[in-house]
Amino acid sequence: MVQTYQYVSLTYNYFFLFSSNEILEVLLYFYLLSNDNCRVVANGCINLGKICDPKKLLKEIEKINAKLGEKFHDKKYMQGASKQLYKDTKGWQGIPLINETGKGGSEGLRYGGTANVFKTIAETQYFPTEYLKKSQLLQELFGTLERKYNTQCGLARILKLEKGGNIAPHIDYIHPSSRSKVRCHIPLVSQHPTIYMTIDERNYFLEPGNLYMTDVSKRHSVRNNSNIDRIHIVVDLERTPPLQRAIERGKPAINV
Repeated sequence: MVQTYQYVSLTYNYFFLFSSNEILEVLLYFYLLSNDNCRVVANGCINLGKICDPKKLLKEIEKINAKLGEKFHDKKYMQGASKQLYKDTKGWQGIPLINETGKGGSEGLRYGGTANVFKTIAETQYFPTEYLKKSQLLQELFGTLERKYNTQCGLARILKLEKGGNIAPHIDYIHPSSRSKVRCHIPLVSQHPTIYMTIDERNYFLEPGNLYMTDVSKRHSVRNNSNIDRIHIVVDLERTPPLQRAIERGKPAINV
């Protein structure tokens, strides 16, 4: 069920931001990925089973949006990310739920997949946004995840990919010392086979209502070739023994 992770690529932009100590950690990352003790599930997308009622959550999101006058905000370039990613991406939007400041709106989205790459979730203090504070169902969902897997939620967002949109191929850097962050997707709206996520050159359909482990340390992208918007909740979880066991026992996502 597991194999040594052997492929990694970092965008050239990152190295302008690293101190000498951080560069040493990058080198450590490469070493660990070549070490037999650093193992991950071979499949890039694992279905961990049913976790929510997507229709109820969609109604909740519509209700909170109306109550707060909120909307999905365009994902904008953040320092340290790949400029090419944002140049080649179309229709990517989001609403922040949990981040390091508790900020909402467009500013809260700037705490994205590449933020705090040298800290684990346990080492970082996270705060809910006002949006999350207004949603009992979303709070219950994250509470369920934390209890079920004895874990802690980190960065969390509701992400939309508009119909006809795409997220360009890229890699999200994972903490080098332990690969402690697990990026999980909870699809609320999707469509087979016109909406799919590509990880390590394999196309996957993520079924609404399920929880998926996605290995975003591998090259990945998303296509929405449908006439509907794709909506996912995306949350980072601290890798714990119960979560790791669930990943190893989980089923690969549906291939497209």
